[in-house]
Amino acid sequence: MQRLSRLVLLSLLGLLSACATAGTESATGPTLPELVDDLTESPTPSADEDESSTPFSGRTHVLRVVGERPHDASAFTQGLEFHDGRLFESRGLYGQSAMTEIDPSNGAVLSSTSLGEEEFGEGATVVGDRIVQITWQSEVAHVYDRDTLEATGTHSYEGEGWGICDMPRGSLWMSNGTATLTERDPDTFATISEVTVTLDGEPVRRINELECVSGTDLVLANVWQTDRILVIDTTDGSAGEIDASAIALPNGRWAEDEDGTADVLNGIAYDPTTDTWLVTGKLWPVMYEVAFDCVEGCDGEAEDVAFHLPYFPRRD
Repeated sequence: MQRLSRLVLLSLLGLLSACATAGTESATGPTLPELVDDLTESPTPSADEDESSTPFSGRTHVLRVVGERPHDASAFTQGLEFHDGRLFESRGLYGQSAMTEIDPSNGAVLSSTSLGEEEFGEGATVVGDRIVQITWQSEVAHVYDRDTLEATGTHSYEGEGWGICDMPRGSLWMSNGTATLTERDPDTFATISEVTVTLDGEPVRRINELECVSGTDLVLANVWQTDRILVIDTTDGSAGEIDASAIALPNGRWAEDEDGTADVLNGIAYDPTTDTWLVTGKLWPVMYEVAFDCVEGCDGEAEDVAFHLPYFPRRD
């Protein structure tokens, strides 16, 4: 079910108004308000139509590599996000955790702010002129100036922190290693709502790093120690699936790792300035430029063959 766009609706209203001034309705004819109601009213779903289904429920996409870029193999990647062509990476491990800006072409560190020795860094996201980085078990979110990475404040929360992303319409989404995503106020960090992530009706636990898709209700999410990425509709938690076995083993570790030093798949970033998706992992020496091809549940429509999502600028 699709609604008429505001532009089309306004055009029709203008036409109907012109007709109304040219003559009077018949006694049995519809009034202008009734016509408007007909245009905007949502049809009642049929008995076989699932109201909870989303464009990505029941679909399977396959990750396809279209390019490679170097990545710092010492970076325990916990969060990856573009903003205005700049690439930010949150790093984990005790004694090594930091908020960094890296060169998107080769992964080299351009600037960095370290966390305390007792903190284990997790996901991070750009929120206007700030960056918010969460921690694993310290129950603290650090706030930085986006341009300088200077620490400017903190937020507190209960429980573990795994992944976080900014939905520019006005909220943050955060994972904690369970099947629950928590929506938070970007200024106070207070909980707004929660949703349970499900795939084929079953909860999916270990939701990890997140990438909010601006202009939609969708979140892309790594699932810890697996070779899959979920496409989550945050309105109800239902998800579709991306098979990332082209670059990761079933346990999530790098598929080309020969000496066992690389860890699991983690890190998704979209750059709207170049229409590029980057995917990497913890201690991986490479960032992959990827596309997502739909292989199941695509309805045979041309626009469903590839994974294309609308993008609108993040708030400044």
